[in-house]
Amino acid sequence: MTSYSYSLDRQVWTGRFSSRKEAAEAAIARAVNEATPPETVYVGQRIEPDLRAYGHARGVIDTMRRRVREDNGDVADGFFRGVTEQQVADLDRAMEATIVDWLVRSKLEPTWVRIEAVGEYPLPMVSRAGSNGTAAREVYDLGVEDSGH
Repeated sequence: MTSYSYSLDRQVWTGRFSSRKEAAEAAIARAVNEATPPETVYVGQRIEPDLRAYGHARGVIDTMRRRVREDNGDVADGFFRGVTEQQVADLDRAMEATIVDWLVRSKLEPTWVRIEAVGEYPLPMVSRAGSNGTAAREVYDLGVEDSGH
């Protein structure tokens, strides 16, 4: 499932959202409340690391077959000889589910993601309150103040 995160600085990525729009809205909501809001927020697609929890069935079958033969000699020569590709695929799915479940229960899943397809979202102009709670004064004219001298 595709998910997205946002960043205010393209360094630290936050959240897991189901759409770019949802991530952008969350980023803008957070950014406008920053002491110094950025001009732009970023939304990128999260690419979860491939845990390689699949494809282990054939290796397990081969290892088990070798060990059983070592323990029992020639009498065990036919052990696992008739395993079909469908049976290997079934074992692969079951092992993958077990490995992923174990990773989650053991809190060993990766803590990183790769961010790709980054989009930039300019922040809308916001009015700012001054430090005393009043609206900040806007400067209309730049020049020299006449102090009456």
